[in-house]
Amino acid sequence: LHNQPKRAIPLLLQATTIDPGYTEAHRALGAAYLTLRQTDEAIRYLQIANMQVPDHTPTIHLLKSALQQRTMSAPPDEIATGSSTSPLATARSLRDAGDPTAALGVFALHDDAMRARSEWNAEYAVTLVIAGRRDDAIEKYRLVARQPPSAQPLAELAMLLLERSQGSDLSEARALSDRALQMAPDHVGALICRAELLAATGDPAGAVKTYDRVLGLLAADNSQRSMYEQR
Repeated sequence: LHNQPKRAIPLLLQATTIDPGYTEAHRALGAAYLTLRQTDEAIRYLQIANMQVPDHTPTIHLLKSALQQRTMSAPPDEIATGSSTSPLATARSLRDAGDPTAALGVFALHDDAMRARSEWNAEYAVTLVIAGRRDDAIEKYRLVARQPPSAQPLAELAMLLLERSQGSDLSEARALSDRALQMAPDHVGALICRAELLAATGDPAGAVKTYDRVLGLLAADNSQRSMYEQR
């Protein structure tokens, strides 16, 4: 049934029902649906196969092919519609499913067409952070910082620069946190960045005062309260 995907699919579905952990059947289902250009189903089963056996080369190859098949024909304007077939929606779903590597493949494939969009760059940056590519994330966040839609990306970029602390990173982080607080004076992330900057530049009293302000903004049951109290 190798060249007869329509006949193979019912048998493979039966196999995965009997044994949900049968990775090869999930992979074969993905390949069969890909041949039939039923890309949503292909991606679904290939994601399952990749979660069961991560980074298996044949699965990754098929998954990338399915993503390309689904997104190549999607017009750039779909990014703003929330369409489940848009490149951004595809990348988000892969990232949220625990596969930032595949998500970055989608971002890289469409970056030339999408990089003028702030939301695209922000989501790309977040995915780069999750994948451990801090320096690349900083460059993406800098694109967002030119015309930030909110204080959030400014605060996130400031924290990444503070964490790296190379060259002019601290002065850039300070300017970004100031901009973020001008946009949203009670933005917790920007206040935390300011507190850490004060501590790093020899003003522990100012850092404590700023952290007290952060604690006043957090809910009593916030899981991060104890960490900030210790700071």
